Amino acid sequence: MQPRILLISATLASLSFLPTAQAENFYAEGFVGAADSDDSTDVSYLSSILSGTIGVRGGITLNENFSLEGELQTGLNEEEIFVFPGETNTSLRTNAAVFGRVSLPVNERLNLYGRIGYASTEFSVDGESVDFIETFDGVAYGVGATFDLTDKIYLRGDATLYDT
Repeated sequence: MQPRILLISATLASLSFLPTAQAENFYAEGFVGAADSDDSTDVSYLSSILSGTIGVRGGITLNENFSLEGELQTGLNEEEIFVFPGETNTSLRTNAAVFGRVSLPVNERLNLYGRIGYASTEFSVDGESVDFIETFDGVAYGVGATFDLTDKIYLRGDATLYDT
């Protein structure tokens, strides 16, 4: 539990400074995504969860090829599963992560990147016979790309694996 509190605190602290920063090397983003659990997990109530997510991300670009970023997201829906006696609703409550990101500019508008960091993911399980919250911590890594539409507007897409 302690690493989760520290990670969320660090993420929120870094994001709170971003709106006041005027330098070009700070960025803040909102995003929508999806979280899909791996069927090979040994935790049966997480074996088939698919959730839409919404979140915020912020970071600082240290140079053309490296940046540090933090993100915080939450799930938008619950999955109904039948693992325990009766129906059980499982949902992604929060996911907090910090990353180091290495970018490779392809041209003036397109950047490819890889990122690696640490994440803490919390799930809520509510049902007829159970009610608890489970937290998983671990490494997260992914790849993605940004495409500049204008000087201040860009599209970003990535796939990140949370090994939690």
